[in-house]
Amino acid sequence: MRTAASAIAAHFRGFPPRFWWLWAGAVVSAFATFVFLFLAVYLAARGFSPRDIGLLVAADGVGSLAAAPVGGWLADRIGRRPTLVAALALCAAAAAFLAFARAPPLVVPGVLAFGLASTMTFPALFAIVADVVPERDLERGFGLLYWANNLGVAFSAAVGGAIGERSWTGLFLADAATTLAFAAIVWQRVPESRPGPTLRPDDTAAASPARGYGAVLRDGPFVGFWVVFVVYLLVFWQFQVAAPLAMARDGHGPAAIGRILMANGIVIFALQPFSARLVARFDPARVLAVAAALVGTGYGAYAICDGVASYAVATAIWSVGEVLTTPVASALVARLAPPDLRGRYQGAYGFAWGAGRTVAPVAGGAALEALGPTALWVGCLGMGLTAALGHLALGSSRRRGTVERRQARSRRTDEHGA
Repeated sequence: MRTAASAIAAHFRGFPPRFWWLWAGAVVSAFATFVFLFLAVYLAARGFSPRDIGLLVAADGVGSLAAAPVGGWLADRIGRRPTLVAALALCAAAAAFLAFARAPPLVVPGVLAFGLASTMTFPALFAIVADVVPERDLERGFGLLYWANNLGVAFSAAVGGAIGERSWTGLFLADAATTLAFAAIVWQRVPESRPGPTLRPDDTAAASPARGYGAVLRDGPFVGFWVVFVVYLLVFWQFQVAAPLAMARDGHGPAAIGRILMANGIVIFALQPFSARLVARFDPARVLAVAAALVGTGYGAYAICDGVASYAVATAIWSVGEVLTTPVASALVARLAPPDLRGRYQGAYGFAWGAGRTVAPVAGGAALEALGPTALWVGCLGMGLTAALGHLALGSSRRRGTVERRQARSRRTDEHGA
């Protein structure tokens, strides 16, 4: 027992106070992540068709497409802390607006604003983690942060369905309140962490235009990872619209859907804190390939599901893939980025998430309506396996890029020390 307790404690050691305040804020905010989880079910209850729901939820992704690059630019230019606080405040305002919006002309801009603000938080948040957490612990740090979020999401999935059957307004107002609490924690307890500009060996001026997103776009290993990751995300994001609608078609109400999605939070709660240290020992390309295959398999299994138990098992399968993906992908982006461009790299990474959030609801809703659930889930299986092969094929170039960056940083450190 003492050995097991020591092993568990080791997963939580070595992080600075700023990281733990972020962690605490993420937990508080995630305990009422109701808008994100139940928006599709709410719109279905209002009489929208699956295709229309896909289009409306895609507005959330459209907002995130613009927000991620802007959020990354702001995090590098004005600082991580003010960018994160402003984004959280805007997110809370959008959730409060949706609490009272009913007509489509009001719902659409509300969803758009919510997607913009929620995505804008991530480049600054992840840049802070990359700034303050030692490189050797990045997988563990990102894994614990993601775990914090999903501790709350598991609670939201279980409780939110029951609340939604009584009051959608109360559901969204609770989301707004906890988001504001996260903003207050960051403002009071998380000092600015933005580093000064740095130069790579082949750079001539840290302030040149190429030091912006142009440098990101010329990074071949990162761009290759980005493309494959978007394919993976097109499958992953199906839980937002297509999955709950397919479950509803099988006769499951909001409470049952909440219980099914709670399997995701349970898997993440059980595995996330302890998987990061394990997966850090392996080549990221192989870990990401296994993860993409699991996500494709989990969604593919929905084709043969009908009851709550079978849906929960399939959800648990793709949830294991999610557990493997998130800390490894986030740490890979952090390692590929030079310190002064961490915000922009995380912004480009967030843009990938936004692209998935935009396309997946539309494609999934349309496929569900036109082709039926079986064809949709078989297609998800094929795309998951395609992403797995892509990660394996591009792994060697990503490894070379990571090694080159480490060598460049080591040379800079030696030069400064001399």
